[in-house]
Formats: sequence, C-alpha cells, structure tokens
Amino acid sequence: MRVLILCSLWIFFLFGAEEKEQEFSILKTEERSKEDSRFLPAEVITPYYASFGVNFTYSNFKNQYFDSHSFNSLTFMLDFGGILLEKQNLLLGFYLDGSVGGGKSNALYGVFTGLKIGGRLLDGRIIPYLKIGAEYMHLPFTYQGRQFNAYGLDLEAGAFVDIGKGYGLNLSCRYGYNKAFRLKLDTIHTSIVMFGFSYYDFSLDW
Repeated sequence: MRVLILCSLWIFFLFGAEEKEQEFSILKTEERSKEDSRFLPAEVITPYYASFGVNFTYSNFKNQYFDSHSFNSLTFMLDFGGILLEKQNLLLGFYLDGSVGGGKSNALYGVFTGLKIGGRLLDGRIIPYLKIGAEYMHLPFTYQGRQFNAYGLDLEAGAFVDIGKGYGLNLSCRYGYNKAFRLKLDTIHTSIVMFGFSYYDFSLDW
C-alpha cells in the first residue's frame, strides 16, 4: 500500500513538474515573440500615414562666382498623405521641410514643400521615395559682402529603413535649381545630403 501511494505521489510530481515546465516554456516563447515583434516594421492599420524626421545636413552651392558648402544645419521633415493600391505599398502625400542652422555665415535656413511619392518594400522595412517641389532659402555664405536669399525648384530622392515599429534611419539627397533673390546671378545649383532619424505612423484615422 505504501509503495502504491509513493508511486502515485511520484507520478503526480512528475506530471506536475512537466506541466510547469510546459507553462514556463510557453511564457518564454511569448516573451521572445514580443521582443522580436519590437523589431518588425510598422503595420498599416488605416489608409493614411504621416512621418516626421530630423536630419543632419551637408549642403553645397555652386555658381560661376562661388562654390561653397555648409555642415552647420539641421533639417526637419514632415509629410502626410494616403496609402494606395490593394497591397498597401504606394504612398502619396504632401511634405513640408525646414532647415535651421546655428550660425550666421555657415548655416542654411530654408523652407521646402511639394509632393512626395514612396513605396513600401519588404512589408515596409524599406521605404524609398521621391519628392518634387519648391524651395526658399537663406544661403549660408556671403557674396559681395552679404548673405542673400534664393528660390527655385527641388528634387529629392531618399530611402527610409524601418528598424522597428516605424522608427528608423533616413538617407536622402536633394538637388535644387535656384535663382538669387534681387541679385543678377546665373542659376545656383544646390546639392543637400541628409542623414538622420525618422518615424512613420500608419494608424491615422481622419
């Protein structure tokens, strides 16, 4: 009788331990899946999107009279629009960007606005895009002893890499075809390279 009781207790202990081990394994798996999901790209929940970014800026300005560059600026990027096609892989929206600097003679100040078109590749892990629009800038160098403004058209190509849940890195290059404001100068060619951090939100409900 004692042997039977001991065997029953032993069997109960083994099954209980095995059940606890299974529960622990399930919890660990759930924890791992939650941790892994943090690094998944942002999901499309609604047919609208918005993004915001901050970029370090390198700028070059070239004309027959000067060839100048500037590192001393930040560019803030904001755009919003809709998500098109059945596979939710086409973005079409408007953008409004602004550049600000920390100095008088070597910092770019400008406003950039226009249309943006992009695509969601690899379930949104990579978002390449194009921007086309207009710009108005206070150029970060002097000509004939003073700084001046310029206006014109710009074209930007770039890509965003989603590291996790819409947060990631952005790299782009903007080319501008500009005219000096109130100065008789030939076309000013501007090239601006930007690298920084961005966030995409696909859960807007307007």
